Amino acid sequence: MAVLGFVVGVFVSAFLDFGFSFGALWVLVSGTLFVATFIRNDLNRTFLFLVSLFLFGFGLGILRSEIFIDSVERAKFDLSSVSDKKVVARVLVDDEPQTTNSGGQKITATILNIKVEGENEKTLSANYRTLVFVRTSYPVYKYGDTLEVTGTFSSPEPVIGDDGRIFDYPTYLYKDGIYLLMYYPKINVGASDGGSRIQTQAFALKNKFVSAIGRLVPEPSASYLDGVVIGAKQSMGKDLLDQFKRVGLSHVVVLSGYNMTVIASSLLVVLAFLPRSISILASVLSLLFFVLMTGSGASSVRAAIMALVALLARATGRVYDATAALILAGFIMIVYNPASLVFDLSFQLSFLATLGIIFVSPIVEKYFSWAPSHFGIREAATNSVAAQVLVLPLIVYQMGQLSVISLIANVLVVPLIPVTMFFGFVTGGLGMFSFYLAFVPALISQALAVVELWIVSVLSSFSFASVNLPPFSAVILYIVYASVVVLLVFLNSAEKENVPKN
Repeated sequence: MAVLGFVVGVFVSAFLDFGFSFGALWVLVSGTLFVATFIRNDLNRTFLFLVSLFLFGFGLGILRSEIFIDSVERAKFDLSSVSDKKVVARVLVDDEPQTTNSGGQKITATILNIKVEGENEKTLSANYRTLVFVRTSYPVYKYGDTLEVTGTFSSPEPVIGDDGRIFDYPTYLYKDGIYLLMYYPKINVGASDGGSRIQTQAFALKNKFVSAIGRLVPEPSASYLDGVVIGAKQSMGKDLLDQFKRVGLSHVVVLSGYNMTVIASSLLVVLAFLPRSISILASVLSLLFFVLMTGSGASSVRAAIMALVALLARATGRVYDATAALILAGFIMIVYNPASLVFDLSFQLSFLATLGIIFVSPIVEKYFSWAPSHFGIREAATNSVAAQVLVLPLIVYQMGQLSVISLIANVLVVPLIPVTMFFGFVTGGLGMFSFYLAFVPALISQALAVVELWIVSVLSSFSFASVNLPPFSAVILYIVYASVVVLLVFLNSAEKENVPKN
């Protein structure tokens, strides 16, 4: 109850400004009720105890959110003196730069010091981060580079989409400690040995892996394999990514919790011919490899934790233990970063997909009795659909696009993903050492990629493949999820009633 109260406190604090005093008040009230449990001797004693736990968590959730909000306000105040002014700043690239749709680069960096034009240089009181947008793809900047950027810092603003949806871009960035933007500055490169040595080596390994696949497999299959294996989807191009979005397969080429949860569970099924301990170990090692190849960033670590919970749940059949582990993992993540609960779509999809694998898979499994069980096809399809049941409403709410043929696309493509990943791994891994050793795996992975890309191309070509929906209230989203929960409870109860009694 305390964990539930904490989550509720964090959630409501995202929309209402309570303040520290309000949170402290509920903690005090919870203490009063807790004392009352020792005075009452009737049945209400248990009720009072549960309420006291809930209110205690609720108050702590508000206090934790207020601490986050206070840090954001302090950062905005510290940076107000440099916003909208021409500056020369020294920054450290602290993540792998990304390629933008226009062919430029988006660099995430920690601000080391700033010199406003006509003023003295200043060092900030905290490690605030910035996004630096570069117009061209060359020179290529990398993690650990120290850059001197000359331009104008600006504060992020909410983004209004073509469909009228408002994206809270500032808070989305604030949760990652990013408070300023700089567009198309003049850049001078300084030292290139900053940052973590481990993460530098991880990114170097990833780049070698991607290069190896690029030498062995032609485009667009190579870029697709990069996306499937390690989430490096930047080189796929906007048109191809739009096709995946239209058929509801974006999760296949994005290293998110949704993707990793489905794939981890599928890997466990594909490796079922091995002893159970070995298949679980191989699947866990695959997830750890994902994290290493993506530089051990917060999002990949979070996704791996969620996927591991779902993986162990399916492997051991301990649904309730897995639920407790999932709740604990989510609770720790929210305590660490309360903004994740409301403003981090990756966290939300990770959590919902994992819940789907744990709870929905056993319910929908019987509807896939027609699918072949060989090579884990039936279970992979079941896991994919189970995850989709819980993530689809949120995706529609956030993106405004409903893929009508998502179910068909997932059933056709997702069962092939574990095999594609396996041969993609082998291709990239061996290709870093020998072209000839990786030649046969490259042919197999290319053939699989061609088939999957063909399926996506055909399905996305239908005019009815997806429907754009207008923005709708969050209340409707909550009603939809409540309806899904009621339906699942009903189906689960009906299934239990139909089980023959001895």
